[in-house]
Amino acid sequence: HKEYRRQRQMCIRDRDSIITHLKKAITLEHCAVRFLTAWCFICLMQTIVMNVRNVTINTLDYARMVKLPFMAAAVIILTVLLYIVYYIFEKKNEALSRKIEGGVLVASVFLYACVSVLQNNDIYFVVAMSALTVMAVIYCIRYAGIVHINMSKKSYIIIMAVSGGLYILFVSFCMVTRYLSYGSPNFDMGLFSQMFYYMKTTGTMKTTSERDYLLSHMCVHVSPVFYLILPFYMIFTSPVALEIIQPVLIAAAVIPLALICRHRKLSGWETALIIIIYCLYPVMSGGCFYDIHENMFFPLLLSTFLLFMEKDNTVGMCISAVLVWLIKEDASVLMMFVGLYMLLNKCMRKKGAVLFITSALYCLGVCIFLKYAGNGVMSGRYNNMIPEGDGNMFSVIKTAFANPAYLVTQIFAVDNITFIIQTMGVLLFLPLMTKKWSRYVLIGPYILFNLVTDYQYMHSIYFHYVFGSGLLLIYLVIINLSDIDVKKRLGLIYSVVAAVTIFFTAYNLPKLETAVDTLDEERQQVYSTIDEGLSVIPDDASVIATTFLCAKLSQRSELYELYYTDKSAEYVAIDLRGGAKGYDVNAYLSDDRYEVLYYSDGIIAVFRDNFYKS
Repeated sequence: HKEYRRQRQMCIRDRDSIITHLKKAITLEHCAVRFLTAWCFICLMQTIVMNVRNVTINTLDYARMVKLPFMAAAVIILTVLLYIVYYIFEKKNEALSRKIEGGVLVASVFLYACVSVLQNNDIYFVVAMSALTVMAVIYCIRYAGIVHINMSKKSYIIIMAVSGGLYILFVSFCMVTRYLSYGSPNFDMGLFSQMFYYMKTTGTMKTTSERDYLLSHMCVHVSPVFYLILPFYMIFTSPVALEIIQPVLIAAAVIPLALICRHRKLSGWETALIIIIYCLYPVMSGGCFYDIHENMFFPLLLSTFLLFMEKDNTVGMCISAVLVWLIKEDASVLMMFVGLYMLLNKCMRKKGAVLFITSALYCLGVCIFLKYAGNGVMSGRYNNMIPEGDGNMFSVIKTAFANPAYLVTQIFAVDNITFIIQTMGVLLFLPLMTKKWSRYVLIGPYILFNLVTDYQYMHSIYFHYVFGSGLLLIYLVIINLSDIDVKKRLGLIYSVVAAVTIFFTAYNLPKLETAVDTLDEERQQVYSTIDEGLSVIPDDASVIATTFLCAKLSQRSELYELYYTDKSAEYVAIDLRGGAKGYDVNAYLSDDRYEVLYYSDGIIAVFRDNFYKS
């Protein structure tokens, strides 16, 4: 009888222990999280299958084609399997089990978000998917704690190199295929390629296709910095080389940025994640998608100056400041903001004052040069802020001071909202998260160059006008994070990594698909036909061409774009693929003045002007 009671009590204890453990394991929170994990994973697989069938998420056909009983069964089965797996893990190592569970949840939501935004990149949808992913990251941190990886210097250098290398490969492939498929227009690829031809042959920065007559590019933008990459071009003389050097220069900025992170006492793991953020930041690759531009020097040279500023290296600051000035005339305005930022910090006031004054003097000097020796400053891009209509840039200051409400309407114009989300929102507005008000000065170039103007290209991530201001936003992210508690800091970094990856997937990764499409056999045949047509034009002949043929014909002293020119030339090359403006090919075909040298219907036509006199 005693043995029976003892065994009965043991059974009751075992039963109570199992019930207690099950109550602990099967909670409403666990049910919701594991169901969400399973649901997102099944939806992810389903979306991939539907995409193969050319059915996208933003159509009712998607829901119509889903077999709901099978989907529900799959989600329930996967939820139960997750319960079993996590139950086993919890018995062995509860802390590790929590980290695995949190990681799987984030991975499921994150991958589903990435696949979804590939199919629908509406800005508000992308924001919503990013927000859901960030919420999953925050929950994972609360549930499993911060995951910090201790890594050696060698390890994070490898991550930096891989990140930069992948960035270079991605952008280079997209841009080289764009050029080879005759997708690069005269503005800006054709004109800069011809400029480098002149730099190599004459040492001057002249072009004919930029303003329809022979002039130096220095008369349009004061950009002697181009001479820094002339030696590279002398070795690899091709527009392809220019398409590659741009991402290489931008990727090189990871070195000074990493050194700034380490100077700010960020760990190797945090530094590696910030470099990943920089490489995925939509601005840094998106700005390359309109071919090359002098602004490509901003990330490397400006980050180098900021590194020397952080380390209080006077000689380094002087050299790098001059190099930044040489990028473009408005680079000195950007450096005035940096000088003002230094001026507002006690330890850098004298050097900040010197930088501000010298930058202002340089800016004044190049503006005078452009007014009297060049084509003038491009103030027309600020016509929305110049009431007098006289092109006086000081009127911008007058308008901002006299009517600040109007200034706000321009900054937060409808077109700017998407841009603000893509550039500032994707960083979770970390550049604004500081109690040190002097840092807000570094937001100035972003507002002035990208938001105040009504020139549409200056508030687009697909143009090069955001390289300088975008780099300053990344710098603000670094220094603002360095002031935050370690645990909160790493959580924010993880959240930004998730957000920039989703935005990159939505707005930049599709360019890869476009590039791959150019390798199609049928398209390659079209490009071969164009190559054959252009081959009949002698290398030293003067040419008038439609915009997408200019880059390939740029290695010559006389080239004009058909849409803009009033000149005559020995040869005329016309792209017949559609989209070109300013010509009627039948007018050339029916005119005895023009001899048909090559004609392929719907592809290309090449004529010789028999009345042309050089």
